[in-house]
Amino acid sequence: MIRRLFCIAIVGWLFNLAHGAPLPREVVCTNAVLRWADTGEEVALFGVNYYPPHYTNFRDLGLLGVDREQTIRDDLVHFKRLRLDLLRLHVFERELSDAEGNLVENEHLRLLDYLISQCRSNGLYLVLTPIAWWPTPNPGNGFANRFTMNQMITDPVALPAQQRYLRQFMEHRNRYTGLTYAADHAVVAIELINEPLYPDATTDAQITTYINNLAAAVRESGSRKPIFYNGWQRRLKAVADAKIEGCTFGWYPSGLVAGHCLSRNFLPNVQDYAEMRSPVLTNRAKGVYEFDAADVPGGYLYPAMARSFRAGGAQFAAQFQYDPMPLAPFNAGWQTHYLNLIYAPQRALGFMIAADAFHTLARLEQSGLYPTNNVFGPRNQLGLPEFRVSFEENLSERVGDRVYLHSSHTRTRPPAPELLERVAGCGASPLVAYEGTGAYFLDRLAPGQWRLEVYPDAVWVNDPFGKDSLEREVSRILWRAWPMRLQLPDLGGDFSVKAVPSNASTAAVRGEITVTPGVYLLQRQGINAPPPAGFDPTFVAPKERKDVPPAIWHDVARHWVSGREYPVSAVIAVAGDPQVNLLYRPAATAAWQSLPMTRQSVYHYAAAIPAKTMQPGECNYRIEVNSKETAYSYPGVVLVARLKSLPASRPTVLFAASGLKTAPGLSLRNSPGKSSHSELVATADGGRALSLSVTGFGADAAASLRLAATVPPADASGDTVVVRARAIEEATTAFELGLVQADGNAFGFDVPLSREWQDIRIFVKQLHPLWGTQAKRPDFSRLKELSVIFGSWLYGERHAQPHGFELAGVRLEQSGESFQLPVLDARAAVPLFYRDEFPRVYGDAGRQSKTVRGSTGLAMRVSVPKFGPPPSSVSFKLEVGERLEAWRGQLGARQSATLHARAGEPDTTKLEILFIEDDGAAWGCNVPLTTQWRDIRISWDMLTYYRNFKGPAQRGQPGDHFNPEKLQAVNCCFGAWLFPQTYAQQHAVEIESLHLDAAVP
Repeated sequence: MIRRLFCIAIVGWLFNLAHGAPLPREVVCTNAVLRWADTGEEVALFGVNYYPPHYTNFRDLGLLGVDREQTIRDDLVHFKRLRLDLLRLHVFERELSDAEGNLVENEHLRLLDYLISQCRSNGLYLVLTPIAWWPTPNPGNGFANRFTMNQMITDPVALPAQQRYLRQFMEHRNRYTGLTYAADHAVVAIELINEPLYPDATTDAQITTYINNLAAAVRESGSRKPIFYNGWQRRLKAVADAKIEGCTFGWYPSGLVAGHCLSRNFLPNVQDYAEMRSPVLTNRAKGVYEFDAADVPGGYLYPAMARSFRAGGAQFAAQFQYDPMPLAPFNAGWQTHYLNLIYAPQRALGFMIAADAFHTLARLEQSGLYPTNNVFGPRNQLGLPEFRVSFEENLSERVGDRVYLHSSHTRTRPPAPELLERVAGCGASPLVAYEGTGAYFLDRLAPGQWRLEVYPDAVWVNDPFGKDSLEREVSRILWRAWPMRLQLPDLGGDFSVKAVPSNASTAAVRGEITVTPGVYLLQRQGINAPPPAGFDPTFVAPKERKDVPPAIWHDVARHWVSGREYPVSAVIAVAGDPQVNLLYRPAATAAWQSLPMTRQSVYHYAAAIPAKTMQPGECNYRIEVNSKETAYSYPGVVLVARLKSLPASRPTVLFAASGLKTAPGLSLRNSPGKSSHSELVATADGGRALSLSVTGFGADAAASLRLAATVPPADASGDTVVVRARAIEEATTAFELGLVQADGNAFGFDVPLSREWQDIRIFVKQLHPLWGTQAKRPDFSRLKELSVIFGSWLYGERHAQPHGFELAGVRLEQSGESFQLPVLDARAAVPLFYRDEFPRVYGDAGRQSKTVRGSTGLAMRVSVPKFGPPPSSVSFKLEVGERLEAWRGQLGARQSATLHARAGEPDTTKLEILFIEDDGAAWGCNVPLTTQWRDIRISWDMLTYYRNFKGPAQRGQPGDHFNPEKLQAVNCCFGAWLFPQTYAQQHAVEIESLHLDAAVP
């Protein structure tokens, strides 16, 4: 075995030499600075987190049936093209260890070996975090299954397994390189554990002891690699006192899991990362284990983040996370992150520019504050900084003497085009006239010889930051032929073009050529030489999907204002230039009207519904795409005859109480002395309902039954489950409905109830997996039963009271074969909060958010079991900028907002609410809460400037005030500082609505 591994290592070494790949260099840490051991130069590595060996990426690649090794090889080609030199991944130890901490030889470990070997062969380095702790969808018996994260850090029983695992992990010999992880210089550093969590009252000394124990296990393997520990939760003193080399940081300045693209300017949020320069850490090297411009669609933010990392002293930084190419059409894995060269080229080009910035800027180099730091870096021949970011242009660029890079359309001219050696972009520029939407790269090989690489068009056909699913396409590629005009002095206007590997040749005419995705050799007139040494013909891109209908992405406004034209824009992924029509039906009008949608740019079409037709009520509209003798109507992707009405959507009944002959009995558990009852009752409309009741629940009790369900026909479709029900007891605010499939998978939702009969609509995408279900969405063709459950966990302190409700039926229906737009009176209140949004809740206390019954409809409840000492808190942010665009001109006349809310627990007496302007300035106040629902009016004169929210330094001066016309977001927060006497009690806030008040006459 040893001889075999030695031979593998020798073969790998010879392969590296034969292919010109340099052997990895050792990294050492000297005086808190990472340096290359052979030269003493400072290290600066920039790249991504990448997960084919683990977690959902591993599972989803298997579900697609693709070759995981080929996926790794393909993605590494793109990493090199983007000039990345670092991968970081937290290893999911549950997948490759046993309960005692022994390393387990399995497919996860083999694939990790393969990834490391491929990085080594391609000149990429790795930072490995051996312990992730997080659960994984892949089966595993790892030691982390036995302990909570808190126990991992503070319970002595958990330490031996972690130390055993770390030693064996570092001593593991890679089957492809023959090297142990401890000896492989391609692994530059070890970060001990990912995002540690600490029990209340954990001291810095306890954390330092834990760090030292783990570090000792790593060093016992013989490893000399720098060891880092995560600065999570700002326990920097504990890191500084430990016997390790460095501290890692993470940064998500735009938040996480917004559920949709964020459109506001986040550059003020990334003007500096001062925490990294904390005096406490002067004796520690710095790195960034994770960061992202999460939910931000363009590529303007990455270089600004790289700039702030270098100013903070970081020597490596890894974005979270790069989408493996087979999964990138769906953004499957982590919905709030999206990075891929093929399917998200603007973000990828912005990221490449960020890599250049990270590699170019000196450690601790300062660039000032926003907005002056929008330009930074070394200066070109014109005396201008090479790097520039712009929110307004959705652009990042590097314009140097020899390098010219841009993430989207730019008008910036290079200072010395004749000196250029490297050009890359997405969109057009003064050097490259090009209408395709994929990335392209031009590299000078020798005087008069260039390599051109062109990628397919990428068209986003869904919000990439919505709910992720392998059945939800977010980006589609098209292989199209496009004219491209080059203005490179080194090539001239009449250069030759040779496609690789076909060798098909043509010639440019006044700098213009026609290109399809692939690699080309361009040669100045008079040069007819073979490609120079080092010319790489490699081209990796997936093929276009054929025989699929056009895909369309259009977002309906939450509401619109009457008397103002409504712009309708759509992205349509289809080859060629189709005829596109907008069909609309204004409120209180039966007839459909038609407008042509005009091509604004490739794949983008627009029209506007006239202002005079936008009256209060509901406007319906749809988009028709006529292409290749077919006409498709959206929503619904329905093939229709041109301008004909769409078929009506017919609901599919899944259960009807009228079909029951007798009432099934309830099963009641853990409720001694209580009783249950079920019967069929008549409803006021002449139908029947199933009535279910109990006299009360014990502390951990529930009542349940199963109902046979009707399986929808094969041609049935629907995106909404509709439940007709009502409560018959005041305390009964909800019940859990489950859709149970024949294969055992089940999906459910807590159905909110009121005393009146209602059709409660639940989007299919809102159904969550029940009882360990691994599938992401229900399969109605396998539906078998409906599960009905209600119990003490739904009703809190009122669980012992009588409970009951009536259920008439459940059906599946399409929400409508047209887009539906609410139109509000111009002077009406402006909604800021919608109860189906469920914004992400942040905080250091165990928090939960769910839908509950409000005073008139649904409400959102955010609760915590208890807070720690101040500043322990939870918060959530509502991004409202886009929905206010129609009202901007008149928002200045709005003088207040109204919050309809209540305290969900008696001790929750206040809520902090902040109104955030487009420059990040935050104005807020604390509003009083009671346990009764009430309207809380917030006038602008109640607001004060919140400097701790890191808004612009110049804001909040005397005479400054909140500007409602610039409102972009609302942040709600509650925590220990609001309840100093009762912070350790349970707390909750329930919000039913928030709106800007009607305009004052």
